[in-house]
Amino acid sequence: MDRCPAEIEAITRRLEAGVTLVIGDQQVRRVQRFEPGRCDLRAIEFHSGGGTDFTPMLEEADRHDPDLTVVLTDLEGPARYRRRAPVLWAVTGAKGAAVQPFGRKLTLS
Repeated sequence: MDRCPAEIEAITRRLEAGVTLVIGDQQVRRVQRFEPGRCDLRAIEFHSGGGTDFTPMLEEADRHDPDLTVVLTDLEGPARYRRRAPVLWAVTGAKGAAVQPFGRKLTLS
């Protein structure tokens, strides 16, 4: 989880993309919009270690009509909602063998 802010910031800089950040576990905890290339996430706390249900986060993401949804995760939890747009599940190398529920998986090294 320590890598999440840096990974998101790098994506927005490279793509000059706006970001709607949806943070949650079994429910949505925070939603914040960042303008293209202006994503500063160092003050945001990312937590791990609890139970996860991707369903509410994916539903919230859909409300913002993104071109792509990137989920930074360990892939441990259900996803009972399938997004209309593409979903990229980004996991660390330690979870590289985990299977994503749909979409594509990116293993971060």
